[in-house]
Amino acid sequence: MIGIQGPFSNEELVRLTGEFNVVYGRWLVDYAQIVLFLEGLGMHSHHTLQALDDELHRKVLHSIGHLTTSIVEGIVNIQVERNERNDADDDLPPVLPHELVKISTSDLGNTVVDMHLPQLRHSWNEETIMEIEHQHRQLRIAYCEELALKSALDKYEEVPIKSFDTAWAIVEGRFEILRDFCRGIAMVFLNTASVESDFSILSWEKDKYRLSITDLSLEGIMHCKQYDVLSSLV
Repeated sequence: MIGIQGPFSNEELVRLTGEFNVVYGRWLVDYAQIVLFLEGLGMHSHHTLQALDDELHRKVLHSIGHLTTSIVEGIVNIQVERNERNDADDDLPPVLPHELVKISTSDLGNTVVDMHLPQLRHSWNEETIMEIEHQHRQLRIAYCEELALKSALDKYEEVPIKSFDTAWAIVEGRFEILRDFCRGIAMVFLNTASVESDFSILSWEKDKYRLSITDLSLEGIMHCKQYDVLSSLV
């Protein structure tokens, strides 16, 4: 819309920077392009621009050029949070069968179950909580003794796009308490990167009232969106 050019290297910017353009970051826009943009906004903008003295005219063009190029630089610098170089789920504990078979039951109990013990006791009794570790042991035994299961889990590790449901479908409805526990863990937003990534996956953001909504209200909305799934774990 405004004719911004780039991205340029530092060497190119040194050569291109002049008296009648604006440079910000890796981007450049000419005053002439800014004038065309302003005149395209209508007669009022055209006549207002003509009425300015030379110094103010230049300041207006420079301010608009600086604003628009800084917006472009900021948007381009936004990085995808979930990709092969920057996995947002690096700190997510093992929640899929092919991951769980690789850790010991003591590691699962001490590092994951124990961490969430106070929350678990609100909805599960002690017998059910103990069953988490028991089913994990059974899963590891099945992985060692059942060749078909071992082969399926090993092959799933090579699948490029994984999901919770497809991963657990491999065990065909077994180890349900362990699965439900892992489903609850997988829904927890762990850090800033995973929150941004999960918002992208949900295809949802603050609505048209985003300017007045508080973070607490937004948190409530996210809890409501998870209510049905989390309620099914009880």
